[in-house]
Amino acid sequence: MVLNLTDDAAPEAVLAELRQTAPERLVIDVDNAPGIDPFVLAAAIITAVPGIHTTLRVPTPRWHPYAIARRLAELDKLSGGRLAWTPVDVEPERAAEAARIVAGLLTSWAPDAVINDRASGVHVDTDRVRPVRFTGRHYRIDAALDAPPGPQRTVPIAAGPAVADPNVTTAEEITR
Repeated sequence: MVLNLTDDAAPEAVLAELRQTAPERLVIDVDNAPGIDPFVLAAAIITAVPGIHTTLRVPTPRWHPYAIARRLAELDKLSGGRLAWTPVDVEPERAAEAARIVAGLLTSWAPDAVINDRASGVHVDTDRVRPVRFTGRHYRIDAALDAPPGPQRTVPIAAGPAVADPNVTTAEEITR
């Protein structure tokens, strides 16, 4: 099911319909609704319709890749790993850059970076968190994500615009 929203969409009505129909898969598209935050809408839907697999179309001109990665990491946790995304942009090169940075940020934490040792007071082994260094035509970044990724680590990219190098999926690959 594809949910194409406009700014005049009533979120309560959308959620009520989704609760009633309980689709297994949903694509959220806010291309025609610049006033709707796709991440907030996805969080509401994921909590309202348990078990739903959600693909979020993210307009990359409106969101910096760091903000996209941070929100995807939290939505991935909230959905239990039932999340995908599609970078949406009229400029494929910008979408590709955003996708590379997002993938790098989501893998900037090693799987064993979170320690949670109450006795020592150590929450994170910061040596296991690597910054993503990238300079492109549209974006520049030198940072690691400020929170651990979700269960998928890298939220998969669903069908959408061509991504220059879809094989780049880790911080190690993007920082070379």
